Amino acid sequence: MFQAYSRNLFQFPKKMCLIIIGKNEHEKSESGNSILYKNTFTASCYPKIDTCSYWSREVQVLDFPDIFNETLHTEDGTEKFRALMQNVVYANLEGYHAFLIVLKFGNHLAGSETSYIEFLKNNLGEYFLRKYGIILMTNGGDFSLQHKLSIDEYCEKQSGAFKQLVTECNNRIVLFDNYTTDKIQRRRQRERLFQIVVNLGSENGRYTKTHFEEAQGLNTHNESKQAVGNDTAVNKKSDNKEVASPRILLDKQQKLAITEINIMLMGPFKSGKSLTGNSILNKDAFRTYIPISHSNPGRTSPVLGECKFMGCHIQVVDCLEGYGIDWYGSRADLISRSLTDILLTVKNGYNAFLYVIKLGSRLSREEIKIVEALKQFLGERFLKDYGIIVMTNGDVFRRQSSLSLKTFCEEQTGPFKELLEECNNRIVLFENLTTDEKINHDQRKTLINMVKGLQNQNARYTFSNMNFRHFQVD
Repeated sequence: MFQAYSRNLFQFPKKMCLIIIGKNEHEKSESGNSILYKNTFTASCYPKIDTCSYWSREVQVLDFPDIFNETLHTEDGTEKFRALMQNVVYANLEGYHAFLIVLKFGNHLAGSETSYIEFLKNNLGEYFLRKYGIILMTNGGDFSLQHKLSIDEYCEKQSGAFKQLVTECNNRIVLFDNYTTDKIQRRRQRERLFQIVVNLGSENGRYTKTHFEEAQGLNTHNESKQAVGNDTAVNKKSDNKEVASPRILLDKQQKLAITEINIMLMGPFKSGKSLTGNSILNKDAFRTYIPISHSNPGRTSPVLGECKFMGCHIQVVDCLEGYGIDWYGSRADLISRSLTDILLTVKNGYNAFLYVIKLGSRLSREEIKIVEALKQFLGERFLKDYGIIVMTNGDVFRRQSSLSLKTFCEEQTGPFKELLEECNNRIVLFENLTTDEKINHDQRKTLINMVKGLQNQNARYTFSNMNFRHFQVD
């Protein structure tokens, strides 16, 4: 069933991409840590991604959140899975070599596990396990104590649901002991996995957004046919079978109800970005992080805050100053990874990017260069379609200027004017230090109404990993 690992790296991809799926109780995240040789993953509601080096090659592991304890077969559970998986698939346009289905030795494959395997097939494609599935069985320490058989010999003697799953995965299975301190065992279990993935890639290539769209298109057709008969728009194939366009589902997923708003805060250090997030949320959700040095930023991951306002559930994400660009310089792979983490923080994408600047601080050419760099990853129109400038120090503006904000903006030149035009002249004024509840309520209302206007302008489509131009590292 399995051939001995060879150190011939000619077939090992320059970048191996893996997705781990399963339950937290089956040691899903711990398995990711064993593959990476570092403690990166813990149980989370969001997909997490990290990489390691292996014989001068890169291995990328994505730990998909455990949503299988939720009611998958409800509409909300199904939509949550699809939205998260869509973000994950579109975050890596090259595709994934394998899905690692994590099961724990000693736990019988119960009806719930069988049910979620069928759920995965319905949403990722009927043949995704046969082409891209690998069973990663954890609790290898107990297995070794109870059996003198190899994992392959053990599988041959099994029956029932487990045997059926192994067959579905074309007998691809690897045993992991995530708690062993034996370095040779740790190396061998990882090498076995990598060899299976290499063989798999040479046979079937990668699972890409095309496979996901095809699976979702077929699935949408089946659901729509039951619900509304023949009203669903369909495409005709040459064999005259009706198959729903994948675009139908993507439209549905990318459209958010007007009661849900997701906002990303962007802007240079000391612009009042985190304070602006606190003003929007009307609470102290974000702290001010002071970088220690350019090689050691004070915070390297996005932070999420939530509130209810004007009948909306509002999520605000405060990301690293400079979006990783000022820390990572020209390292496109690190910038891309930083942006991926930010985009995956909310499951349904962003309604607006708020670029925060401080009145009285000159917008430098370097900051405009950062905006230009972001376009390489997020697209030329990401600010044109989703950008809003938030200018802080609003109290100073009102005290010192007799002009309206509109007139003030019309008189500006240089980098500020360029940024304003990038955002289609959308700008709001904020006082982050005010104690006047009415002032804060009014400025929040102005901003949320502007974001709602963007929603309608963009046909309620959000910016997510579907839009993300994943930078290709040479």
